[in-house]
Amino acid sequence: MAKASERAWLLTSGWCGTFAYPVDVLSRGPKRATVRLRHMTIIGTKRLPAGTVKRGVPVEALGSVLPERALVSRGRGRFRAQ
Repeated sequence: MAKASERAWLLTSGWCGTFAYPVDVLSRGPKRATVRLRHMTIIGTKRLPAGTVKRGVPVEALGSVLPERALVSRGRGRFRAQ
């Protein structure tokens, strides 16, 4: 039986604000985590499809609570204001 994964938000910031992407946390260490992306995610210039497993994500970039005025991913590269 598979272990239940923890849900969290992957927070990225840029010149136009903070973006929040939903992720499933597969494993969490003291400094780095492994996550599965629930929506298509743009990090820097990379476009990562939904379902991608991303290793080495800093734990500081994960949050269970959304920051004020974050843009939340709706999927397919669209966002909504919180």
